[in-house]
Amino acid sequence: MPDHPDVPDVPDVPDVSNVPNVPEVPDPAPPPSGTDLFGALDALSASAQTIDLPDPDAWLDGYTDDGVFRFRPTADADDLFRLEGREARRQWFAEHRARVPAGAQVHLLANPRLRPDGDQLVGTSTYFTLYAAGGGIVVASSGLWLDRLVRGGDGRWRIQDRCAVRVMPAS
Repeated sequence: MPDHPDVPDVPDVPDVSNVPNVPEVPDPAPPPSGTDLFGALDALSASAQTIDLPDPDAWLDGYTDDGVFRFRPTADADDLFRLEGREARRQWFAEHRARVPAGAQVHLLANPRLRPDGDQLVGTSTYFTLYAAGGGIVVASSGLWLDRLVRGGDGRWRIQDRCAVRVMPAS
């Protein structure tokens, strides 16, 4: 098929399969079903929604108390930041909210894939970050959320480790 002249070349998607310290999604295992699937998808969706709220508590509750939230600007980069534990995530949230007021940014989750890993779940999802800018909305970044979820004593799935890996725009 010939290239369309109005469509820009799409950059290669970085291979994140060999990124150190990132949960792997084992292909052979069947995806979770029933209550496990709905509970885990709810945990992932809630994390995308609650990170944009003015109050941090709902976002913080989506993680285990010792949970980790980290970010890599590219797949082959080291963590740009790593937040371990509830208080570190709370402080980051307050600083983030001071820079980006609630309502100026929206996180969207797409294409979630979950696989069991013992009594835990590992997942890969696509995220988009939208910002209000210049009277419109722009896609500020997109990437992958690489997650490890565990079930809490209350039966809810929570994120134990999330590595956000930016895919585009390339930095």
